[in-house]
Amino acid sequence: MSTWSNKVKKYFVCFLVACVVLFSSQVIANENHDNSGVVLQLTGTGNEVEMFLPGLDEPAQCFEGIDVIDLATGSIIGEAIDCLSEIEQDGRGLSLLGTTIFSLPNGEFMVRGQVTVQPTFSRMITPEGMVVTHITGAATNEGNNVIEGSGAFERVGANARLQGMINAELMDEGIVQFSCFFVFTNINLQ
Repeated sequence: MSTWSNKVKKYFVCFLVACVVLFSSQVIANENHDNSGVVLQLTGTGNEVEMFLPGLDEPAQCFEGIDVIDLATGSIIGEAIDCLSEIEQDGRGLSLLGTTIFSLPNGEFMVRGQVTVQPTFSRMITPEGMVVTHITGAATNEGNNVIEGSGAFERVGANARLQGMINAELMDEGIVQFSCFFVFTNINLQ
């Protein structure tokens, strides 16, 4: 095996370890109930609808009916709608404006951010058995990326980071499968 392949493997392993440590620290924060960090998973199949969203001139391509799971409890706590707009080809992937609406029993809130979408280059399957065709990610250091809220979330502010996997094999038929993690800082879902 070449030296280059060994270096790539070492960097990949370091990257995975860093991700596990960061992810674990957020889950531990939830278990300690300090409410400084919350991890929500969007999981399941979304069906396409067109929606007009605040701050956008054109309708967005949205996918509704996605379960929201609170990883601290493992419970389904609501539904989400994931929306794509301002989509641009960027090399082998896409750059887009992502807007996700979280509908929970005590209210709704909407987060927005720039998202990168890349195709997978090797066969991946999630623990739930979903084939992964694309990896998605978004992060910001600009503080609050909650753009709107209602009910208990009317004045909520939070910073959200997205790490996701999707199956877009049936996107032309209006169906996308999701396994995406949103890591929120400075939010309380109570």
